[in-house]
Amino acid sequence: MALIVPDENKQINRTNHLLIIGIDQYQHHPPINNARSDAETFRDILVERYQFEKEHVTELLDEKATRKNILKTIRQLANSLIERDNLLIYFSGHGTMNKRKTQGFWVPVEAEKEVDDFVAILRILALLQDMKAHHVYLIVDACFSGSMIVKAAPEVVELLEENPSRRVLTSGRKEYVSDGPIGGHSPFLTAVEQFF
Repeated sequence: MALIVPDENKQINRTNHLLIIGIDQYQHHPPINNARSDAETFRDILVERYQFEKEHVTELLDEKATRKNILKTIRQLANSLIERDNLLIYFSGHGTMNKRKTQGFWVPVEAEKEVDDFVAILRILALLQDMKAHHVYLIVDACFSGSMIVKAAPEVVELLEENPSRRVLTSGRKEYVSDGPIGGHSPFLTAVEQFF
């Protein structure tokens, strides 16, 4: 991605980083048909067609997508990325909400049934807000992923391109979403692919 700086009329070349998380084989939850392959497909699209280089791609797939590894990896990115960097995070796996439907969570591979086993979306958002990276974009294909969305006023949206931003694209609101048929892709990735 490149940004035009109006005052100097020159391009700033930014380094694009990608974190993909895809979990099919859960230890204590039903398996998912296409989460891992969707994440890998999305990775391949960005590397082959866009300015994402393999050395800037981090993968947490199946058994590597533990709660500790997810938070540690995002924290490491928060500490290492600078203002000249952009970050895209793609998560495909189970999502859930607490009983009162006030907070959403990503379900890591080893999670059992307790809220403490999950990755709180509020924790992820806090780590992203603390990053120095210029643009951070999340694409989340999980149930209840819409709990990540915070609405911005129209005047704020106009400023997002020139100023650092944090954006989210999700497969649904606070609801269950389909994984798609075995050996295929989720309806969400199928729709996203049309834009790439």
